[in-house]
Amino acid sequence: MHLESQRKRSGTYWYLVATIRTGPRTWKKVRVYLGKGLTGKQRAKLREQKRPELEGLVRAAQRRADPFSALLTEGQERALERAKRRKGPVDA
Repeated sequence: MHLESQRKRSGTYWYLVATIRTGPRTWKKVRVYLGKGLTGKQRAKLREQKRPELEGLVRAAQRRADPFSALLTEGQERALERAKRRKGPVDA
């Protein structure tokens, strides 16, 4: 997760960006707009505020890119993640 600026004629636009792998040789950038012409303090504040939004978009993009995600519901996927963390059996 990093900040990215895009300079255009009307000013500098700031984005919070994450790059995810969608295939063996393909990547996708997920961006959340922060604002235009921001100071360093404003960027830092907005970065923390927009982080959950970006994480949600990243999760959704990863879910779309994964062919096996269509087989599991979100509840089953969360149960699987919990089981991975504690290395125990899966209880859906």
